[in-house]
Amino acid sequence: MRHLRLAVLAGLALAVTAPAASAQRAVNTGGGMMSSMWEWGVDFIGLSVGGDPSSTSLGFGSGSVRAGRFVRENLSFEPVLGFNWFSTDNFSSNNLDIELGVLWHLSTDRTMQQIYIRPALGMNRSASEITSGGSTTSSSQTCNRVMVGAGVKRPSKKMPKIHWRGEARFTNYMECGSAAAESFFSLVAGFSIFTP
Repeated sequence: MRHLRLAVLAGLALAVTAPAASAQRAVNTGGGMMSSMWEWGVDFIGLSVGGDPSSTSLGFGSGSVRAGRFVRENLSFEPVLGFNWFSTDNFSSNNLDIELGVLWHLSTDRTMQQIYIRPALGMNRSASEITSGGSTTSSSQTCNRVMVGAGVKRPSKKMPKIHWRGEARFTNYMECGSAAAESFFSLVAGFSIFTP
């Protein structure tokens, strides 16, 4: 666990202090430097493997929403939000997922395929209510995680402001309530739209 924390901290430090030699090229988009751009996106396919006991999950369609703000040509801060709600006659649950990632792009040319590194911190809050025999029992739990990922963005040939995005990531969920710490490897895919 200590090595993972050091790796995430080193990745964050590298992303924040990385020299911008390759980013010295100014790209004028009519509104100033490209570092003032936003990257809006959705992750809609995910595969996760890991945990104890070992588990595998595959999801389509209900993904996370991303909003990345470029602060330098090769660096963006990206909050991610996910929410799920489920209800039946005697049971309801909701799940809120919040994450803050830092994307360090290895190149600044958005007209070509870009590789990036993405350390992130996340929080998950889950709550549920069970009704039985006229009484309701509620429970909630908040858990934290650290992760590091590497991915690729590829611009669409017909619409260059749209980029396809795929990422492989390693996530460590910290000990939470009665749940022990556990780790997962994930593959995530989605798309992004760039706006000034």
